[in-house]
Amino acid sequence: FLAPAALSIYDVATGAIHCLPPTGAGLVAKSPTNGGHDKTMLVTFRYTQQTAGKTCQLFLFLDAGAKVGGSRQVDVFTSLAPAPPSLDCPSTWPPGNQRDNQLGRMDVVVGGLAKWDWTSSSYLTRPGPCRKVGSVEAFELVGVGDEDYVRWTQA
Repeated sequence: FLAPAALSIYDVATGAIHCLPPTGAGLVAKSPTNGGHDKTMLVTFRYTQQTAGKTCQLFLFLDAGAKVGGSRQVDVFTSLAPAPPSLDCPSTWPPGNQRDNQLGRMDVVVGGLAKWDWTSSSYLTRPGPCRKVGSVEAFELVGVGDEDYVRWTQA
């Protein structure tokens, strides 16, 4: 598998991007009581030599220590551009979330792989050719419904 090269949390109310180490915890959170400070997860992948000639598919694995609540679902979107690299990432207004096309919706599973509830595209929701080595691709994970909470401790 190919682990994320960069992880960031996006604050919907302020537009701030908070960078995390690539092995850091992830968070998707929505609540009607948080003053609009919903959190989405920005995830960046860099295709390396290990993906050359291989098949790729997007998965979300939650470790056994993950915490989930609310809808227990995330919407998956492509991003027009990745979040800034962690060394360059301020916690103020950088380029925003750059949300683009929705790939589908996943039902999260603690201690396992999320399952695609529905998809709007076959791109990375089903096995397909990996992008060329050196390519960078970004996604945004967004909570579903009025309340959603998904927190994991290992990417």
